[in-house]
Amino acid sequence: MLNNIKWLLAGVLIPVVGVILTWYLNQKELKYELEYTYQGPITTALGTSYSLTITNTGKQIQEDIEVWLPTSLLTLNDREIELKLDSTVHKIKDSSLIEVNNPQVKFEEIVDKDYKLLKFKSLRPSESVTFSVLSLGNLTSIHSEYSLEQLRIVSKHSVAKVIKKDDELLNVYQSLAYVFIILLIGLVILGIVFEYFYPKDKKIKMYEKEIHKLKGP
Repeated sequence: MLNNIKWLLAGVLIPVVGVILTWYLNQKELKYELEYTYQGPITTALGTSYSLTITNTGKQIQEDIEVWLPTSLLTLNDREIELKLDSTVHKIKDSSLIEVNNPQVKFEEIVDKDYKLLKFKSLRPSESVTFSVLSLGNLTSIHSEYSLEQLRIVSKHSVAKVIKKDDELLNVYQSLAYVFIILLIGLVILGIVFEYFYPKDKKIKMYEKEIHKLKGP
């Protein structure tokens, strides 16, 4: 009987040890990882806006980061447009405005006929930066989220992976699944310990106490 218990415990503990060891090694490994998420696009009478958040999810400093924005996602000409707001006509330059949420991040803009290149020096582990883009006027190439999922964002060491909204939900489900598995394994181990290692006299007393409660006063 004792031999069978040992094999049962081994069968339960080996997968747990494997998962914990894999997680520990992944945490110790000094990896280069870069991810980006997006919000939008949102289109109004003024124009189209969207934002990009780039995060260093690795263990090393990411250097020489480049964000390649296709000109199809921007309005780069200086055409003047008229916008009517509250019965007043405003004349606005038809162009794109780019702002960064972190004032410490200084970025350089390089423009050619196909792309606007945003370059900045570095991101520390767990650090992120958000670029907010407002393109005045009409954009013909951003009617869906697909365009924002195909951006080229790279560093000296890696290529950024886009985290879609569906991916974020999947990560939540996976985390909940891991918690459920750990709780289930913990209950199995607790049941085995109680059944085979808990003192018999204490178990009898506990059962008698529960039976007494069920019978009532």
